[in-house]
Amino acid sequence: MQGRASRKGAVLLAGVLALCGLGSAGAGAASAAPGYQLTFGSTIDTSATSGPLIVKGHRSNTTEPMIADQIIDNNPDPDTVRAGIGQLIYEAFPDSLSHRHWHFKAFVRYQLRSTSDLSLVRPDNKAGFCLSDPAFAPDFCGSLKPEALAIDEGLGPGTSDYYPPTLEGQYIDITGLPRGDYWLVHWVNSGKEICESDYTNNAAAVKVGLWPKGYGVAPYVAQKEAVKPFPSLYADLTPPAGCDQASTPGFGAPDLAPKTPAELGSTVAPPGTPPSSPGTPSAPKLSKRLARRYVVRALTKRFHRRPKHLRQACKRLSRTSFRCGVQWRSRQYRYRGSVRIFTVRVQNGYERRFDLRVRRTDRRCALAHAGGCSRTFKAKNRRL
Repeated sequence: MQGRASRKGAVLLAGVLALCGLGSAGAGAASAAPGYQLTFGSTIDTSATSGPLIVKGHRSNTTEPMIADQIIDNNPDPDTVRAGIGQLIYEAFPDSLSHRHWHFKAFVRYQLRSTSDLSLVRPDNKAGFCLSDPAFAPDFCGSLKPEALAIDEGLGPGTSDYYPPTLEGQYIDITGLPRGDYWLVHWVNSGKEICESDYTNNAAAVKVGLWPKGYGVAPYVAQKEAVKPFPSLYADLTPPAGCDQASTPGFGAPDLAPKTPAELGSTVAPPGTPPSSPGTPSAPKLSKRLARRYVVRALTKRFHRRPKHLRQACKRLSRTSFRCGVQWRSRQYRYRGSVRIFTVRVQNGYERRFDLRVRRTDRRCALAHAGGCSRTFKAKNRRL
């Protein structure tokens, strides 16, 4: 009888401790705590007066790593080949059909740094980037080509490479960080593997306040001061070997500069989610300024060149979509039409996409003939 009573008492005590969150149940409760991620968009600009960034990957067979070389266009002098500046890796994200291609490793670093001494607090989760200017990456960084032996990537002068906050890897894990202010830093070419004409503008940052109302209490992030360019994080600004500059404007080494981090948000990862796997955020609001940038990207993707002297008139359709009337001229052609930028839900987040309908008219033909001088271009539900 005494043994039965003691067992009943032990069971009762264990139940009381579990209800109070004590005892062995406490370990399980701690492991079930959610995680938090700071999400953001990022943009890298190239100077219009410097040369293009050209990266060529190569390997002799599919078992070897894809070695990346930088090609410096020294027109009219011969090109400079800087061999072995890094690697390209093929990444296939299961939740994105458009994000399966070759990435140049560590092109940009996302970092959370201390506001007192700039020490590193948290690193990023991004492995690499597709340098997707159609003029230098005609197959979108070897899209759906994991067995490729050669890959071409790059960014032309005066272009931008944008990554939205809904894309894989566009976050920093902030789980467990104390309340306070931090610098969110975007640092391009942090290892100086790429030869550039200027290294003083390679970082941009925004000060963020975490947990303004206490840890785990929404809103989790408050945006504060933005700084561009951010003070240099390099120990030495000396260019690497082989970075001779061309004398012709628009050629030679590129000049890379990040914009300040934008579209800041946060996500909550469900209990048990691995730290490297972000939760599903709500669709970020699409601003008019960002929609206009998407329009340029959509037209460049469809016509394989960036339109010059583009005129836009944009009207908001919803929180996450715009329709923009567009017109521009190129040689003897006049272009008029509209582009719709919108947001769709995918398995692990959201994607920006576009529709367009543009009519091209040959002005020389129109002066000589009554008709037959126009052609209509269309695109439907295309990924940006």
